[in-house]
Amino acid sequence: MAQNKSSQGRIPDWAGTSGYYNAVSGVKFDPGPFIGIIKNNADPARAGRLAVWVPAIGGDENDADKWFIVRYASPFFGSTLGLNGDDTKNFNISQQTYGFWAVPPDIGNHVLITFVMGDPNQGFWFACVPNLPTTGMVPAIARPDGENIGTTKINEDPLFGAGRISSDSYLPTSELVAQNQKSDTDPKFFELPKVVHTYQANIVLEQGLDKDPIRGTVTSSSQRETPSQVIGLSSPGRSIPDTAEFPNLETLLKEDKLTVATVQQFPNRKGGHSLVMDDGDIFGKSRLTRLRSSGGHQILMHDTENIMYISNSLGTSWVELTPDGSVNIFSNSNVSIRAQQDINFHADNNINIHSGNELKIFAAKQFINETQSYQLSADKNISMNAGNIGLKSGTTLLMEAVTGGWKTSGDIVLKGRNIYLNTYDPELPLTNQPLEFYKQANVSYNTDKKLWEPSDETFESLSPYAPTHEPWTRQSGQLKKNDGTVVEPSPQTPGSTT
Repeated sequence: MAQNKSSQGRIPDWAGTSGYYNAVSGVKFDPGPFIGIIKNNADPARAGRLAVWVPAIGGDENDADKWFIVRYASPFFGSTLGLNGDDTKNFNISQQTYGFWAVPPDIGNHVLITFVMGDPNQGFWFACVPNLPTTGMVPAIARPDGENIGTTKINEDPLFGAGRISSDSYLPTSELVAQNQKSDTDPKFFELPKVVHTYQANIVLEQGLDKDPIRGTVTSSSQRETPSQVIGLSSPGRSIPDTAEFPNLETLLKEDKLTVATVQQFPNRKGGHSLVMDDGDIFGKSRLTRLRSSGGHQILMHDTENIMYISNSLGTSWVELTPDGSVNIFSNSNVSIRAQQDINFHADNNINIHSGNELKIFAAKQFINETQSYQLSADKNISMNAGNIGLKSGTTLLMEAVTGGWKTSGDIVLKGRNIYLNTYDPELPLTNQPLEFYKQANVSYNTDKKLWEPSDETFESLSPYAPTHEPWTRQSGQLKKNDGTVVEPSPQTPGSTT
């Protein structure tokens, strides 16, 4: 391992300065800082070094000999000292590293660099300089702010699909084209319409959140207002084309036909992971913290709306904590819970359970029910099987049937003060009232537009509130009571059971 002056660390010989600017030992010049333009971001040692061309120093921009290697100066980084030894299987003598790591920017981006004591072999890059006037995608790949933005501030890409963007669509947008002259001449360039971010917008549409300005795309952009109230970071995202989607990727790698230089020239990205902390706009809207993956998984803590929302990337499952204390859960598949000890449920009001097929309950030892009034109804059969069956009533025991019969292989014992057979009509048992069901709004997937939308079809549920795939109405179903009256849907409110 050779000592490399440009890194002040242990850099292998094969990862040295070959192919880059070769500084002359002892030459000193202005330490800077300078603005460097990234010409190569692939470091053989994978240490975050960049090859940059410095316009202020000059030279042919396309001449690799006029590029400088600059090391990455992280705002926080460290390592343990480790112990001497060559045992690669002994954890106790190995070194540990920790700290902050940022992805090297794409080729063509600008970074701020400095040369320690003017030594060209000791260059460091420590900051990135935006080289575009528009930075609206940072840090949240945000949407435009305002109303009716779908038709006034979002341009539809022809390849995105016609009819998928309406006036009430809240979708993420890309930046203005770099060569757009209006960005240099229009003082309100940040309000100009931008093209929809096709990759991220497709995710929002798949989740059913395209018309939801709260749980869907947020306005948390560095250019929403000045001074900005947003802090956060975002990763670049997968390149377009995406190497992971190449059907022959392993063959290309094995035959060395997919080089780093080729990948560096890929022109676009899908959008990355983001962490956003937003103190809100001038009206106090959008006060939130959101952690979101590039694929759409998100954890949203929204102070303005007083909700916490967790969703997967496809919208097939989500959980929401609401201002009134409700907990809404939706799953497109199964909800499974297991405890190796107890599972406890307690409701001060009602517990409603609705099964579209079977409801099975098993207790290995004892099944206990206790209530003031017990109603059991079945359209067809009620069967009870047991070693012993005992029925006891503190007052009256009534039975009614069209036909009936008792069979026993032993004795039948009837005992009473008087036993009347076929003499007069006894008192009849009460007739159970049917359960009252809620007609719930539903959603469906439009295969032509490739989005979720409200459906004309409804479903019945014993539960007043039955979450669906987004967009869910967040209100109760319509209840038709047994007396014929109808209770219209209402939003969730504390303790409400309509």
